[in-house]
This record gives sequence, C-alpha cells and structure tokens, in this order.
Amino acid sequence: VLDTVALDLPTDGFTSVGRWDPYLVRPAGADSPAGEGGWLVGFVSAERWFRFHPAVASGPDLTALSLRSAAPDRLACEGTTLTRIRGDWWVLASDGPDSRPAERTSYPVFDLDLVQHGVIDADYPSNIPWPTLLGTAPDGGAADVEQGSDWVLIGFEGTPYGGPLLGDGTHGEIVVQRPRRQGRRPAL
Repeated sequence: VLDTVALDLPTDGFTSVGRWDPYLVRPAGADSPAGEGGWLVGFVSAERWFRFHPAVASGPDLTALSLRSAAPDRLACEGTTLTRIRGDWWVLASDGPDSRPAERTSYPVFDLDLVQHGVIDADYPSNIPWPTLLGTAPDGGAADVEQGSDWVLIGFEGTPYGGPLLGDGTHGEIVVQRPRRQGRRPAL
C-alpha cells in the first residue's frame, strides 16, 4: 500500500459536505489551461449527502489548487473526468437516475468553466459510470481523441460486489462501447 496525502480540493463560494473522485491531469505546454507545468483536477462535491455536482480546480502544483468552476445546480452528477478532444480540454460527467428528468442517465460534456455543450450519444448501462473517452489508432493502439480517430467510451455497469461492506462503491464490470457502425463516433 502506498503512502497517501490528503488532496485539499477547494470549495470557495459553495457549501460542500464532502468531495471525492479527483481526476488529475497535467496538461503540457505553455498554452496549458493550468499554466506551464500546472494541474487540472476534476472532482465531485456534495452540497448535502446525495446531492452532488462536478467541480474543476487548477493550480501550479497540487498543494496550491484554486477553484476554477463548479456546477452546484446539478442534482446527481458525478464521475467527473477530463479529456482532451481536438486540442481542447473538456469535462465529462455522468448524470445519474436521481438527476432532473431532462438530465437523467446521460453523459454531459462541459467546457472547463462547466458550461454544458452537449451530451455523449452512447448507451447508459446503469449506476453512475465514469465516462472516459479514448481515441484508437488504426492499428488498435491508443491515440489522442482527435479528428479522424475512432473513439471508445469506457465506464461501469453497476453490479455491486463484496456484499454490504463494499456494496455500491464497487461499481461493477468495466464496459467498453464502440461506435455502432463504421465511421460513427460518439457525438459531442
């Protein structure tokens, strides 16, 4: 087991009774949205237990993070991930079954300011899967999610394991979704 250090996730400007599932990226380059050598951190914050939303922090290092954006209007949106698509950084999340009817069981796509730009057109197997988009190269290897690459969406299907001790926190089997027909990519 590795030693750990608590990651102080900022919640300036909104109430938070808990934060979880940090997703860390260190974008390269002088034009990085986190600054040269800086970090972006997507995470989930709960306003009260079982009302939760995505948030994004950034900073020059992991001990000096500041809140970049939050979406406290969301009711049951978690699984925050960060991905680079066509050179821009995007926040992907998962609106669970307890979200508002118009948002329920979907994968919203936000910019780094957490303004929603659409949803990923993909099946929603169950639970709250962490939507992760990966590009695939023609030889089957990994590639950036860029124009012209095929994409796969990775998440979970929600079957609990381990009995009541672990229960909901296990999230089930990994699910890999591919485009339904040749040339079709998940819509953003």
